[in-house]
Amino acid sequence: MLRDIDHKRIQKLTPYRIQAFSQTTLKDFREQLSYLLNSSYSYTYLKSPFQHGGIGGMIDADQVRLWKLDPLETLEKMYTHIQDVCNKTSSYDYKIPFKGEYLEKDGGEGKSLDDANIADSDTVFLEIREGSKNWNFTGSGVPSIEKCEYCSTYGVLKYPCACKKVFWA
Repeated sequence: MLRDIDHKRIQKLTPYRIQAFSQTTLKDFREQLSYLLNSSYSYTYLKSPFQHGGIGGMIDADQVRLWKLDPLETLEKMYTHIQDVCNKTSSYDYKIPFKGEYLEKDGGEGKSLDDANIADSDTVFLEIREGSKNWNFTGSGVPSIEKCEYCSTYGVLKYPCACKKVFWA
């Protein structure tokens, strides 16, 4: 989708309302969303290329991250922000500072939707990572997967790789 924003094939972000039990954990919510995206209903519901893993295979819950948009931001402002960052990037490895909070930070996947302070008026972004590529949204204290320029593999950054430019877990 980010490539489509970059190439102006998508002109706006479209919100979809999803109803969930307030005591559902963030982990269970991610799993339910990945199930929905992999189901035959996804195309009918979303009218998007996600039907049966249209982004390159089935979507596993581990390929999904949840972000809550800052209440002072709008979808229009976020779209413009994403478009600006994408336009400044010379590759498809986008690094977009998210204007809001990563909901599962510091092991928060066990938190309920209620504990994560998600209100009916909040906008939650669903970030889907393609295969072994990096996550696109970044934020303070959020794990990042990077490609090592030396060995050309991806991993969570924690200690230095042989090239001294990238850190691996």
